Amino acid sequence: MSVYVDTSAFLAVLNADDENHERASSTWTDLVAWRTPLVCSSYVVAEICLYAGSKPAQDGWL
Repeated sequence: MSVYVDTSAFLAVLNADDENHERASSTWTDLVAWRTPLVCSSYVVAEICLYAGSKPAQDGWL
């Protein structure tokens, strides 16, 4: 079984101030420990790149 990871999940893992950070980080850790294949679309990668260049990311949360 594989798990699709959307933009909001990636951002929650990366941003300690996100309201879902704890749950997302815990789930991410479990999925990695279980060696679960993680998949996403090129759109998700593009959105992460967009956020990485955004003002909040430049202020240090990403």
